[in-house]
Amino acid sequence: MSLVNTARVLRFMRAALVGSIVLPAIAIAFAPAAGAVDLAGVLSATRVTPPARVAFLEERNNPMFDEPLVLTGYVEYLGPGVMRKVIESPFSETFLIDAGEIAIESDGETRKLSARSSRALTTLLGAIEAILSGNEEPLGSVFDYEVTGSASDWRIELTPKARRLARHLTGVTVTGDDDAVNVIRTDLDGGESHVMRLLKDTPSQ
Repeated sequence: MSLVNTARVLRFMRAALVGSIVLPAIAIAFAPAAGAVDLAGVLSATRVTPPARVAFLEERNNPMFDEPLVLTGYVEYLGPGVMRKVIESPFSETFLIDAGEIAIESDGETRKLSARSSRALTTLLGAIEAILSGNEEPLGSVFDYEVTGSASDWRIELTPKARRLARHLTGVTVTGDDDAVNVIRTDLDGGESHVMRLLKDTPSQ
C-alpha cells in the first residue's frame, strides 16, 4: 500500500471509529414524551439487537480542499464488539472491528491492526460498547457530555477527556428526533469535520 493510501486509510480509521461511536445506535425509537431528556434516557433508547444496518451519506470537509468529499455506504452492527463500515462510493473501502482487531480492506488489500496497540482506539471502542449496551457509566468516564432538547428534538455534545484523544478528536455532536438519530458531526484537528447523515434503516444481509 502506498504512503498516500496508508495515510488515507489511517485517517479513515480514526474518523470511522469516531463516527461509529453513535452510528450503531440505529433503529432508535423514543416513546412520546414531553420535556428534556438526559444521557441515560437517550442511551436506553439506543439499545439495538444485532444484526442491524443503516445507510449513510457522509460529507468530509477539509480546509485543504475547495469542495467536500461526499461518501455513501452503510454501517452494520453485527454483535457485541463487531461492527462494519462500508464505503461504496466514490471508492470502495471496508472497515471492520471484531474481537479487538481492526481490518481495513482497500484497493484489493486487507490490513489488520490490533485495537489494543492504540490507547485512543481502545478508548473509542469502549465508548462504542457503552452506546450499544446503553451503559452510561463508561461513556461518561471517557467523555464530558451535554444533552439538550427533548425526546422529539435532542442533541448530545461529546468532548474527549483524555488529552491524547483530544489532540485528534475535538468533539462529536449527535442530533436526532423521536424517530431516529439523524446527523453525526465529528470535528477533528486542523479544522477538519465529517458530517454523516443517516438514511433508511435496512435489515442486515
